Amino acid sequence: MQKRSAFTLIELMLVVAFFAVLCAILIPSFLRSREKTRAKAQPEATILQEPAPDRPGGLLPVLRLGRVELELSTRVEQVGLDAVRRYDLTHQGSYELEAPAGQLTRLELPFPREASELREASLRFVVDGQSVEPKGASFTLSEAVWVGELPEGLQRVELSYAASGSDCLVYQLPLAARLRSLQVTVKSSDLSQLRVAAWSLRPTLREPDRLVYRLEDLVSRLPIALELTPSPSPLSRVGTLFRLTGLAVLLFGLGLWYLGELYRPGALAHFRLGGFFLLALSYSTFFLIFAVLGFHQDVSTPVAFWVALACWAPPLTLHVAHVVDRDFALRLALPLGLFTLLLVVNGVYGGAWRDYLYLISGVAGVTFLTTTYQGWLRSQTEATARLALSVSEQRERLLACLGFSRQLLDKVALALSQSDPRPLRPARQVVQELARKLAGDLSAPRACDSRDRWLLQTERDNLGRRQENLTLVSEELRLALARLEELRASRPPRPQGQGKCCLACGAASSGGSFCPACGQRMARLLVCDRCHASLLVPAHLIDLKTVKLRCPECGESNLG
Repeated sequence: MQKRSAFTLIELMLVVAFFAVLCAILIPSFLRSREKTRAKAQPEATILQEPAPDRPGGLLPVLRLGRVELELSTRVEQVGLDAVRRYDLTHQGSYELEAPAGQLTRLELPFPREASELREASLRFVVDGQSVEPKGASFTLSEAVWVGELPEGLQRVELSYAASGSDCLVYQLPLAARLRSLQVTVKSSDLSQLRVAAWSLRPTLREPDRLVYRLEDLVSRLPIALELTPSPSPLSRVGTLFRLTGLAVLLFGLGLWYLGELYRPGALAHFRLGGFFLLALSYSTFFLIFAVLGFHQDVSTPVAFWVALACWAPPLTLHVAHVVDRDFALRLALPLGLFTLLLVVNGVYGGAWRDYLYLISGVAGVTFLTTTYQGWLRSQTEATARLALSVSEQRERLLACLGFSRQLLDKVALALSQSDPRPLRPARQVVQELARKLAGDLSAPRACDSRDRWLLQTERDNLGRRQENLTLVSEELRLALARLEELRASRPPRPQGQGKCCLACGAASSGGSFCPACGQRMARLLVCDRCHASLLVPAHLIDLKTVKLRCPECGESNLG
């Protein structure tokens, strides 16, 4: 039995489906594990320093009253096909402090953690109604620090700055020996795009445009953390849709196999790996066209969708019609392609309706499978039975062909035994070569008892190819044998009698043994019994009774 030279469609689909399921199990588990690790590490990374009276550089003050206002705005920046959500923060903070007189005090006012940019940073003391900048204040990317004795008449400390960052705003509370009262207000017109992190302090008041944190005698290591949940930009959505092309091709391939078996069992039996890649390329043209139109943004998203759909449908329909037929392409393959496209597009552009559309699609798919599965299973059973009968008939035809070939070989053996002369040797060699080629494939085929349709299909194909080869070689052998018989029949008959003119005097003779003019013996025409070569012998010079002549062609002494 010959081995197949390519994968079938179902084999390829099973392999792809296995890896898709494996990725669907492992990737979410990996992401959840990474998220848990991050959530566990974030609070540890944002632990406030414990107040220590003997801390080098001064003592931490007591924060008696603090008011902080954060103005937050978000924006989306396009990086290739990905969208990055960034924030811009304006900080205005006012802190009333208490510290022992005559001792060094250390102020540590942290900046937002992992901010990519800080600007317009200013630390000022309000003393007796006047705002002054303290000497020795230092600013780093992580905090503003001042060490010294608090001036007399200090009313409050003011800190202002502007910061920029991405993904998550982590605002750390001021370091203090004791935090009695602090109110942090986060104002933003994009509050719906913000989410309080699981490892963050919880707001005490939530309004449509602001979050309020009222912290009284707080003892906690947690910061205020707001995660940005961006709404994807048009280009990022196009990129996401383009990345889902593989999933759409997988769904379309599995559905096409099921519908092909439902429409006509075995319709895709000869659909090999190369054909599947070409069909996948035709199917993926929608994503290519949609991505190009969406990247340049010359038209709106709905217009780009319909243009890509109009350019996608005709080539796909023609391709499937070429593989199966036009009725299957229009009634089943094209609706399947639209259904799988809408599933993938809904995952990117579905918005608030995404879950409902997936629910409707899932119910429709399960309903279709439920109503068609019994018919599909029955058609598979009937197709297997027909294929088994076809294999049995093909085997009987091959056996009949083998019987005819054996009879032909018997005729060849008889013909070869009667074709020794040299003029027949080329034809004889051709017949012998074809006979050896035919004799090498005269073994009887074994019976195939498998009930697997794919194995039966392979067995039928192998039997068909073997019968075709036998028929072709038998026909060539029959023609060569006919040519050999034709050459044998066209051999000249063995000539009799003598020459017409005397070799001694040249006088004409009427066919006697002696020349009527000079009386010499007439020349004799001898013919080889083996190769039938003829030789004119001057009998008046050579005594044929005493001299044994040999054939000049084959060298045998059988001239007669």
